[in-house]
Amino acid sequence: MAVVRFDESSSSICYDVFLSFRGEDTRTTFTDHLYTALDQQGFRTFRDDDEMEKGEYLKSELENAIPQSKSSIIVISENYASSTWCLDELVIILERRRNSNHIVLPVFYHTDPSEVRKQTGRMEETFARYEEHFEEETDSEKKRMLREKINGWRSALIEVADLIGLNLKNQADRHESKFIHKIIEVIEGKLSRTPLDIAPFLIGMYSRVNDINLWLQDGSTDVEMRAICGMGGIGKTTIAKYVYNQNFGSFGGCSFLANINEMSKQPDGLICLQTQLLFDISRRHQRKIHSVDEGLARIKNVIRKKKVLVILDDVEQEDQIYVVLGMCDWLFPGSKVIITTRNERLLKPHQIFRVKKWDHFDSIKLFSLHAFRKEFPLESYTKHTERVVQICEGLPLALKVIGSSLSGKSEDEWVIVLAKLEAIPHNQILKKLKISYDTLQDDYDKRLFLHVACFFNGTNKDYAIIILEKCGLHAKIGIQNLIDCCLLERDSKKVLRMHRLIQDMGREIVRQESHEAGERSRLWKHADTFMVLQNETGTNTIEGLTFGMPMFEEVGNNEKKCRYEEFQDKSILLKHASSLKQRLLDFFSGQSISTSLTSPNGVYFRTNAFKSMTKLRLLELNYVQLVGNYENFPKSLVWLSWHGFPLKSIPSEFSLENLVALDLRYSKLKHVWNKTPFLESLKILDLSFSEWLARTPNFLGLPNLERLILKGCVSLVEVCESIEYAKMLNLLDLQDCKTLKKLPRNIGKLVSLRILVISGCNNIEFPSETKNMKSLEVIKADGIVINPLQTISGEVKLLQKNFRSMVPTPRNGPVTFWACLPYSLKSLSMSGSNLSDDSFPKNFGNLPSLSDLNLSKNQFRRLPNCIRSLSGLKSLLLYQCHKLQSLDLNGLMMKSGCIDVTSCRSLKKVMFLNERVDLWLNGFYKIVGQEDSWKDYFKKDTWKYYLTEDDTWKGLRTREDLLSYYNKKEEKTCGKAFRAGLRPSLVITYSDVASP
Repeated sequence: MAVVRFDESSSSICYDVFLSFRGEDTRTTFTDHLYTALDQQGFRTFRDDDEMEKGEYLKSELENAIPQSKSSIIVISENYASSTWCLDELVIILERRRNSNHIVLPVFYHTDPSEVRKQTGRMEETFARYEEHFEEETDSEKKRMLREKINGWRSALIEVADLIGLNLKNQADRHESKFIHKIIEVIEGKLSRTPLDIAPFLIGMYSRVNDINLWLQDGSTDVEMRAICGMGGIGKTTIAKYVYNQNFGSFGGCSFLANINEMSKQPDGLICLQTQLLFDISRRHQRKIHSVDEGLARIKNVIRKKKVLVILDDVEQEDQIYVVLGMCDWLFPGSKVIITTRNERLLKPHQIFRVKKWDHFDSIKLFSLHAFRKEFPLESYTKHTERVVQICEGLPLALKVIGSSLSGKSEDEWVIVLAKLEAIPHNQILKKLKISYDTLQDDYDKRLFLHVACFFNGTNKDYAIIILEKCGLHAKIGIQNLIDCCLLERDSKKVLRMHRLIQDMGREIVRQESHEAGERSRLWKHADTFMVLQNETGTNTIEGLTFGMPMFEEVGNNEKKCRYEEFQDKSILLKHASSLKQRLLDFFSGQSISTSLTSPNGVYFRTNAFKSMTKLRLLELNYVQLVGNYENFPKSLVWLSWHGFPLKSIPSEFSLENLVALDLRYSKLKHVWNKTPFLESLKILDLSFSEWLARTPNFLGLPNLERLILKGCVSLVEVCESIEYAKMLNLLDLQDCKTLKKLPRNIGKLVSLRILVISGCNNIEFPSETKNMKSLEVIKADGIVINPLQTISGEVKLLQKNFRSMVPTPRNGPVTFWACLPYSLKSLSMSGSNLSDDSFPKNFGNLPSLSDLNLSKNQFRRLPNCIRSLSGLKSLLLYQCHKLQSLDLNGLMMKSGCIDVTSCRSLKKVMFLNERVDLWLNGFYKIVGQEDSWKDYFKKDTWKYYLTEDDTWKGLRTREDLLSYYNKKEEKTCGKAFRAGLRPSLVITYSDVASP
């Protein structure tokens, strides 16, 4: 992408005004008087009969004159379109306007904008003659060029008619002298507006401003407001200035008011803003404003008279919009208002343009331009540049500041500066980002932000809310506040994401609380936490603490990174002992850890290290061992994450009564506790990958448990019957509990259970009681090998012996796995379950709510008939069904959604029916059927889009592009990763056609 610069030198501008007109209509009359008036007012004006030497070629001269002019006045008379000279001028002028700050003022002289827009009247006759010339042309290439030219002229006339101009019929009672005076007044006002100063290097701007420009130029008469939103330093103001410079010439008045939030806090700051707004719109100096109310009354009188563009930069609160601009219904029709803000709550979601982070490529270019004054780094600095880009995570402010600070420095200086940046954020960046933190409305949101920055970045939103609500922080509302203030994001998987520099800013706020780590409110840095625990210097100010063994990195050809669990074998640990010890020494900044690393099982600390931390609520101790008694352990704990918990059971003296989340993944537990405690607050219990755990805990003391996660507990053989008392349980995850043979029969009494995961539990007996569970919506049973089942009607083979245990047989006849599925089920996943054509029931009449069905990696050869009856189905996954040969969608009741048949290598035929359903394919396919059916298909409005990894297809992003491409091909093929809307009777047959 080209670098955009706004540094046109004044020497390149020779004229104030370029006059475009039909000579035969107005050269010696109106245009001559207009030219004289412009000249008398001091405007250097280009007019072809004055400036153009005889014999000069039109296009060459225009390409010089128009770019050398600040503005163009286009006098559109009745016969304007009859001059191809004029039309070519118009096309060039509008092209110049689109790509620069060129001002365009249409003047409609004895014609009307609607006639120009619709090309009626004289223009209709003119274009009829052009069309005749087109039909008469016999040379195909000339004919193509003429068609493009005629279409370009038509589009240019429509575009110029939509611009704000002056119409003699509506001005000065049609007195031409008064009309010319008005033209002089308007062009003087437009030329007095100077473009805003913008940073010298603008990277990736087109993609960021395109939607805003389309909105500004939509020709609507509605008064509309939009917000440019994003985190601090993301480039909101730069984008606003950019679109202002591109569009201010299209409005009767315009104003850019900077630093609204800061100005509003200063004495008479609002009055100063009102004064500037009035001057910008009216272009007249204003008498002194004595109050905000007086200023609003004057603003109302001015903005109701002309179409205006107003940009309010850095708005924090809704009332700041009102006291500066007033009510939107005061504005003249077609006016537009843009605000830049960190606060997304100011406008509705559809009114927001969100600024995304710069991608890796644009980040490299932006940083390099500031650091090296070229678009790419010097070869010896490539690795350092990558390191900076990783630190900045696409934040342009950081890329500019760090790039400028490193410019001209030696490589050794770069190493030192980058090491410092990774420890402490750059002060200029920190100051800018901290504005958002300072504007948070209360201490609850500020404490919540610091908790997320230190402990919950990258955590599931619901999980974090459950924990932080117990901390008394009103987390559900608070997290949304942080999202609205652009301090936090939630991705498509509901995971909280905080930009690295915002996280660093939050952690720096905590770091500055005290020089002594033990006196800070939160500890997350390994070196600080290690010293506090080792020296037992913790205090009652500590609210949260995290410490864990770093990843062990195995040195070898594969450069494989291994978790702690992979080092269970002592011989392996000893083999890498010397390397490990050195790495740990380096990690803890040279601090001695020899007294703590005494065992291959992890790091030891004394429990007394926590004795003074009476306010500790959040604790993460991964792969750490504690020595001592747990009686004095903090009783205020809300969240305990202790991966690799080293004990066989949780000590009875361990106070857990306030816990809402207990995470003991990869523990050594054989049973959870000896004596069942009553833990009323506990909502989440995660014992995943506890390979020695044989039985679940007793659930009598867990009345409010919502999530039980036992994934990968390979020794688990029993789920306690008391689970029926966990009335609030909504997630039961038993994935890969390979030795578990049955679930308790009373599982049907779990009235809140919504998600059941039994994937990989090959030996499990599926209870028939699930059929009556009204709350169960999701079942994941991937990898459970299902042999041909007996349906209720007894039409297919009996259940084979190794599956008989799963399927109890009541008195009324055989019941299959399918019959155990509840009426309320919305999502079913049975990927890799060895399902064949005989494995399905006659219909799925008992599953009216099923919307997502995953049958991937199975053995059937055709689409099971039972699926056709699923009227609520929206997603059908059949990928890697290697035996699937045909896909006949006739009779399928899907109303919308998608079907994925990627990597079905035996697939030969697909028959479509529903045009609202998307089909995902990969490989190369030939479209066959009626003659040119593929061409008709792509011409249909139902065609949506396609994706491709084939470089040959880059740039083919419209239906027209695709058709043009295929017209040049002998084979009618569609490429890999094809996605399109379906239509009746279309057949796609697999073939070995080469890639296009």
